[in-house]
Amino acid sequence: MKGFLTRTVTALILIGIVVFFIWLSVAYNPIAIDSLMLLFAIMAACEMLSAFKKSGHYPFRLPVILFGLAAYPLYYFFDVRGLILAFMAAVIMTLVMFTFSETAAPKNGAEYNPFDTDARNPKVKTVGDLGITVFTMVYPLLFVISAAMLTKHYNPAVMLIMAVSFPIAADTLAYYVGSLLKGPKLCPKVSPKKTISGAIGSLFGGILAAMVVFLVFDRFNLLNVGWVPFTESHVLNGIIFGVLGALSAVVGLLGDLAGSKLKRALGIKDFGTIFPGHGGIIDRIDSIMFTIVFLNIAIPIAYLL
Repeated sequence: MKGFLTRTVTALILIGIVVFFIWLSVAYNPIAIDSLMLLFAIMAACEMLSAFKKSGHYPFRLPVILFGLAAYPLYYFFDVRGLILAFMAAVIMTLVMFTFSETAAPKNGAEYNPFDTDARNPKVKTVGDLGITVFTMVYPLLFVISAAMLTKHYNPAVMLIMAVSFPIAADTLAYYVGSLLKGPKLCPKVSPKKTISGAIGSLFGGILAAMVVFLVFDRFNLLNVGWVPFTESHVLNGIIFGVLGALSAVVGLLGDLAGSKLKRALGIKDFGTIFPGHGGIIDRIDSIMFTIVFLNIAIPIAYLL
């Protein structure tokens, strides 16, 4: 019971922070939302680097941090071209640092393992460290920063609400339905606590959140934030929101499972401890990151209908 209360209080605080930044964005400047996303992206990247370090890997931190700081401003001023150039520059920096670093070599003629972590020296780099550095630039950095593609071209408040509320509602209903009904496990080798009933519950959670967003911002326009409807038909818009909510639940579940698999591979319980009852930044936004990418694909398609 104590753990449940801790998770609930932490979740409410996080929701409050997001709502506050949404208010700042609507009342003053849309850059407030992007600033929050950038902060989360850099903190998540630091968590990922620390998680790899705990497992005996030593990626290059400097290119990751510099990319995290430069990616959003370059995207804001130069669009996708700026983001691509920032990523390529960061990869080049990583390759240069790897070129001039001390590298690990096969031991006693044994077959070379680029991910060998036995008796590692932090100053000795492997191909695995090189790959991990680039991986961290993509996940979580690019995943989170890609939210700027939504906030720049569409209504920032509604986009952030969709990206956050759909997976959180799906995860919440999955937790309650799974705890109540239990039943067969969904992926016991990846996440032993997830059940098929919980996965079905997550679909209803995503749809429920989507319907609330639809009614508030589209059907009745209760909050005048400048939302542009997908079509001129409220019925069709409602269907689109429902589909987006259901698919976001599925995508978010995949993101949650991917995060769990990565933690198991690294031998850690959580990516961090910043959020009591939830773990770290990545533990909380793993499903949101996948949803952001999905919405970047789905929203343009929805406006073509």
